[in-house]
Amino acid sequence: MTLEDQASSPADVNVHGDELTKKTLIADEVLSDQEAEYLVAHNSERDDKANLALLELEFQGASWVELSDAKGQQLYRDLAKKGSKLTFSAHLPMKLLLGNGPQVNVFLNSQPFAIQGYRDDNSVRLVIDAL
Repeated sequence: MTLEDQASSPADVNVHGDELTKKTLIADEVLSDQEAEYLVAHNSERDDKANLALLELEFQGASWVELSDAKGQQLYRDLAKKGSKLTFSAHLPMKLLLGNGPQVNVFLNSQPFAIQGYRDDNSVRLVIDAL
């Protein structure tokens, strides 16, 4: 059995930031709970979108993948099959491990992300911390 035969065929994966939590607002005027929740949601949504990055992985060959977000939460950990594609939307910095790096095309916000070097075993460990 080859490495590719053992790999699962992943579907697109979309990961987004945490759910909004209610915060207390201090203002010159008293806001109703509904108005306060709207302002928090509106501002948090804008801040969340500004800090999100889109990471796309396209596999020319089978590769092990481990990805975690800015909070250290594991977003993905599995063997990806040749021809598959994974998509993530998460906060930076992201930690990425590719077991067969030369066989993976990496895109950050739809732009090619150049990997400068690989280990002797063709793996690569990256910290993606800036757009």
